Amino acid sequence: VDLSDPRKPEIIGELKIPGFSDYLHFYGENRLLGIGMNVDEKTMSTDGVKISMFDISDKTDVKEEDTYVLKNVYSTDVSYDYKAALVDWKKNLIGFSGYAEGGQRYFLFAYEDGEGFVCNLEEDINGNGMRNPRGIYIEETLYVIQGNIIEAYSLKDYQKVDDLIL
Repeated sequence: VDLSDPRKPEIIGELKIPGFSDYLHFYGENRLLGIGMNVDEKTMSTDGVKISMFDISDKTDVKEEDTYVLKNVYSTDVSYDYKAALVDWKKNLIGFSGYAEGGQRYFLFAYEDGEGFVCNLEEDINGNGMRNPRGIYIEETLYVIQGNIIEAYSLKDYQKVDDLIL
């Protein structure tokens, strides 16, 4: 959508895909990251959280470069709270929590040219609180924070380093 003239917004391109993205975030110069739900085209029911990478180099001909569906993950906090996403294209980090059977999990992805999405971390989220879990990083350590528990993971090998219970 071209919003250069606020009195006359104009649709300059569109793309039909199965499912939808309810969170969009620029990922570098000519890419757009989408997080939402995949929809089974036969049953028209959602069957998992879907992350998509869109090529927006030509605004009139947007393409879905790659998708990754988290089967049996039924929703994400990102759908309702944009601050729940950890996205840093320079460090190639895409992190968010999702609700699956058995509880809440934290996912950390990278996006590789030619390979697509790579899931580097999928861990149960411990702790509870009134706010959504958050992932943050400092240097080479990812911290997943939920309520009174902080868990630390190495961004080099994605192994758990330690945790802190407050």
